[in-house]
Amino acid sequence: MAPSPSRSTSSDGGSRRPRRTAVPVTAGDVGDVEGRSFRSSGQTVVCAVMAVLWPLVLCTLAISAFDEPVLATALAAGGIVGCVLYARAAQMRLDVDEEGITVVGLLRSRRVPWDDVVGVVAGYEGLRVLVPEGKGPVLHSISRTRRAVTLGVACWADAVAERLTEEARARQSTATGPSSGRPTGSVGT
Repeated sequence: MAPSPSRSTSSDGGSRRPRRTAVPVTAGDVGDVEGRSFRSSGQTVVCAVMAVLWPLVLCTLAISAFDEPVLATALAAGGIVGCVLYARAAQMRLDVDEEGITVVGLLRSRRVPWDDVVGVVAGYEGLRVLVPEGKGPVLHSISRTRRAVTLGVACWADAVAERLTEEARARQSTATGPSSGRPTGSVGT
């Protein structure tokens, strides 16, 4: 029987894993954006685990340092602060609905209505929502990978940015059309 083209042949009977090939990512891979939340699943899992483990480790150290109350208090406070920060980091996301885009960041959330969205750009620092008055909010949990930046290849963050930019343009073009109730022609005499 001929070896499967998706598996590499080797001396151990072909038990190696298939080779991974780079598949170009397009905005169509993202799908419909209405009512969706975009987040990094890896970051969410790590932050949720750390929100539980961090205070346990520091509180255990605080109990072992019970003879020194200042150190015990500092370790317990560090555990509580760490728990809050990791829990908040697990909630970082980009929400999309019919009114606009909401960027839920580590310290604050910022809402950008569709009329104010110029575009969305994926960069190494994260997804930035472009607004007319300057820099818009950045979602740091979804960003271009170092490999994608170095090699100039597309990644999932690029697909999300492209799809959200298309959505913003489509909403703005329908809002300025004749069916929006806004005047489109000149005022007659």
